[in-house]
Amino acid sequence: MKTIYIIFSLSSLMLCTLEGSVSEGKVIYSKACQQCHPYSMNFAGSKTSKEWKALFKRQEESTHLARIHLDSEKAKLAWDYFKNDTYKKEAKHLRDYLLKYSSDRAQHNSCY
Repeated sequence: MKTIYIIFSLSSLMLCTLEGSVSEGKVIYSKACQQCHPYSMNFAGSKTSKEWKALFKRQEESTHLARIHLDSEKAKLAWDYFKNDTYKKEAKHLRDYLLKYSSDRAQHNSCY
């Protein structure tokens, strides 16, 4: 019985790390994205959840979203962020934040 409890506890902890945090995503958006994309709710609502998922899909060493930024001269301010390991660690939180407020989910809070 004790072994089952330990296995269950470890499994629960591993599952928690696979999912992102919407509140952490908002903080990440504020520090990494807001300089170029100033209105987070409008920006998140500019795409459907399916479109956001496609942008965060992994491609080799990066995501499609990172490639768009790294291939664009207009996104030069963001290059360091997308080249850094920080983006790889934070992407799940940013993804979940943008998914929550995507145009087809319509869960916009009045305090934003």
